[in-house]
Parts: sequence; structure tokens; C-alpha cells
Amino acid sequence: MTTALEAYTRCTAEKCPHCAAGHPAVPDGWTLDMLSGIWELDDDVRQALPPQFHQPHFEGLGTPTSWICTACWGDGFVTGWPCEVANAHGPDVAKVLGVGWSR
Repeated sequence: MTTALEAYTRCTAEKCPHCAAGHPAVPDGWTLDMLSGIWELDDDVRQALPPQFHQPHFEGLGTPTSWICTACWGDGFVTGWPCEVANAHGPDVAKVLGVGWSR
């Protein structure tokens, strides 16, 4: 996984939190390697992070188990993966995850 935050495509999806927030930059000093510390950020800041941060996390502790977004879940709420940002910016997320996508 790369730590560089590559340029991402801008989307027009109405529900994309990142685009709705005006494409905010990553907080100073944050890289993709810091996903484990993502809980230090407020919920709205986390959800508006650039697409590269919206990665899948397997939640195996509950029943049923599920895939949730690393950036779009927190205390009292969860968002399944892919979330709105991952859907709107699929190629950008796929590059970071190292998976293919249709062009």
C-alpha cells in the first residue's frame, strides 16, 4: 500500500461526503499508514477524508459479520463498504487497494 496521496478524481455524486464538504485536504501530517489512528478525528472530518482513506474493514465481532468503511463508521453508527465516497471514486480507491477495475 502506498503512503502517497495521489490526485483523485472529482465526482458529482450528491451523497459523496468528501465532495459535499468541498474536497477537504488530509489533515496535516496524515498518511494512509495512519489508518489505525483515524479515531482521533471527528466523525464529520473522517467521513470527508479523500477517497484513498475509505478502505474496507472486516467487522467479525458482531453477528452478522460485515464489511464496513474504515472512515465512515464510529461510535453508534456504521456504514457498509463500499461507502458513498468509495463508490463515487472507485478507481482511486482501487489503486490504493491494489485491485483491478473496469475502465
